[in-house]
Amino acid sequence: MNWKDIIQVIKFNFSPKITLNFRSTGYKVDKPMKRENEKVSSHFTLNELTKTKRKEYLERNRTLTDKEMDKLYELAKFAENVRVVVGAPMAIHSGYRHEELSIAVGSTSTSQHTKFEALDFHAVGDLVEETFNRLYRAVKNKTLIIGQLIFENDGKTKWIHISMKVPSRPLSRCGMVLKMLKGKYILLDQIKYEA
Repeated sequence: MNWKDIIQVIKFNFSPKITLNFRSTGYKVDKPMKRENEKVSSHFTLNELTKTKRKEYLERNRTLTDKEMDKLYELAKFAENVRVVVGAPMAIHSGYRHEELSIAVGSTSTSQHTKFEALDFHAVGDLVEETFNRLYRAVKNKTLIIGQLIFENDGKTKWIHISMKVPSRPLSRCGMVLKMLKGKYILLDQIKYEA
């Protein structure tokens, strides 16, 4: 047995933001880097899935580690599945949000947006109500597996929030279909998924 067989991975943590992983085939530095716009799937770009109207947070929201980029690719795959059901291009309002941004927009630091697991959007050329109903039918038929599907409305704008399921959310909190009415969430249905 040689040295490379004995030690496969040695981790050194120099700071919370920089981790060096030494492997027998080389090393990888996983530190946050400002990312340039790139396609992360057939129909979605990094800029779309990390956008925010809060300009003071935009650069930070696009400064991602390699692990976070992997999560962004997973979010893009989920968005592609949603787009198939929607049957139209999607205008993304919000995808990933770092914790400070999430709090600044009135959400929480534990929102699925902070974990690369949720999207807020509307379908281009479609009423939000129609898009919601189309998604609801797919969720009910289990052709689209979700954590939450929410019709949201702040009095001025309507949009859809959709999130990923297990392991992102506990199974008991998956398949939830909600509607916001007068600032309160009303549970319309909960689709049961098997473990």
